[in-house]
Amino acid sequence: MSSFRLANLASLTNTILGSTRVNTNAYPIYSANPLFDFAKQVLTGLQQTLNPLLGLLPLTSCASSSGPSRLPSRASSPVPNVTQVCDTSSSSAPFLAPVPTPSYESALGKPSKAKDKDKKRSHELRKKHRAAEKQQGGSVNAKRQHPKLLKHIQKAQPHRTQFNSTKFPIASTGYVATEGGCRKKKTQQQRGSQTVYRLEDMVGEHSRFKFGYKPWDGKTPTPLLDDSTRVFGLLGGRPNDPGWEALQKQAAQDIEDARKRLSFPKDKLKHRRSASPAAAYGFSHRGGRTEPTPVQHSPENEAILEKLIHSLALSRIASFASDIFATWHPRLYQYYTDYLNVLLEATSSLCRNWENSVWAAMTINFGPRTACFKHLDFNNLPFGWCSITALGSYDSTKGGHLILWDLHLVVEFPPGSTIFIPSAAIYHSNTPVCGFETRYSVTQYTAGGLFHWVDYGFQTSQNYFASLSEEETQKELERLAEQLDMGLSLFSTYDEICKRLNIPSGL
Repeated sequence: MSSFRLANLASLTNTILGSTRVNTNAYPIYSANPLFDFAKQVLTGLQQTLNPLLGLLPLTSCASSSGPSRLPSRASSPVPNVTQVCDTSSSSAPFLAPVPTPSYESALGKPSKAKDKDKKRSHELRKKHRAAEKQQGGSVNAKRQHPKLLKHIQKAQPHRTQFNSTKFPIASTGYVATEGGCRKKKTQQQRGSQTVYRLEDMVGEHSRFKFGYKPWDGKTPTPLLDDSTRVFGLLGGRPNDPGWEALQKQAAQDIEDARKRLSFPKDKLKHRRSASPAAAYGFSHRGGRTEPTPVQHSPENEAILEKLIHSLALSRIASFASDIFATWHPRLYQYYTDYLNVLLEATSSLCRNWENSVWAAMTINFGPRTACFKHLDFNNLPFGWCSITALGSYDSTKGGHLILWDLHLVVEFPPGSTIFIPSAAIYHSNTPVCGFETRYSVTQYTAGGLFHWVDYGFQTSQNYFASLSEEETQKELERLAEQLDMGLSLFSTYDEICKRLNIPSGL
């Protein structure tokens, strides 16, 4: 089965609306179904959305929509800029109305359906919440941001480093990271990985590692800049909301209440990331699976987690993280959005944790005194961002710090605040909190395997490469060799962000 390069959605939409802007930052998404008329679906969506508002006649395309279905090409993906996405409209207002589309399953053959009643119940519960959230509005396809998010950037205090993002440890497959880059380095990096290092181990004249120290109030946006001023990480902060502290404490209490009721499998009580119990939720594609699947839990745990995930506190935390992601990295955010939307349209068994979240999965560390070991999340997209939100009640000047090993830096991490890092590329861990304190964390992320599943036409890499000719295989290998360069082109530089907002960078 050969794969089709998908046509440029941005160009089609711009043609319809009379726009002449052309975007040069893009990426490939492949379709496995040549019968799927994507252009027609875009026109239908625009018609359904705009006609009731503007009284327009039915939209028609200048070009025929016949032929293979297509999505954004590498050269022309829609890319919002910071000034465009900031809008006085509600962040929940959808840009395009959801349009029913033919399922890719008809072309590939339906994936095997589990007969297990527990799995069916899990899917039904998630779909129920997905349908309810859709009725409330909100689409990650074109996130609109409140002007307050502009002030978020204006208050930023960048932290410059000598880190080289071009050295991200990306695997030859192009979608996951290497665990340490090579076997020798991996062995060295993994020494002491089951150790929780205290603050006095990390910083100070008599410390073992003599790392630098970054005080942080948990509010001031602090982009982490590499040696080319790319924003490769971000101390994102929290909303300017007087009720946020009460909300984060409620989230911590909700997690604690759930922890007491959950039954954790033995391998989740202590694992390679932490000695605290953890539970993932959402969907992924890794570990030898033949297709993306939802994370499975027992019926009892599923009901508890379902209620916890959709609590008001966690829903607001998730929404804030996606808003900040879109604000600082609009191109990378759009990359995540496009792939996630295509995947969900093609796979009926999958759905988002939250309708306005751009990530496919999340993990809750249930503490009650969470301190992660030194680790990489190497199954995530190497150039992608994950969000980490700390919760609880602890003195962030004495414990709960985020240790960024590749930067030789220890960062204060107050409860209620969110930090973004490429968790597949940078080793990270935490310092412990005191015995009478509490610390929990919520992370959001997307497995790299989901991106290659879409790029490979909703099939395994083995089947995809088996369908290619020698020439096509060579071209694909060349593309994968440039995957990190493509990914880094989606990153914003700090100068670029400031130029968009017409503010001095101060660098």
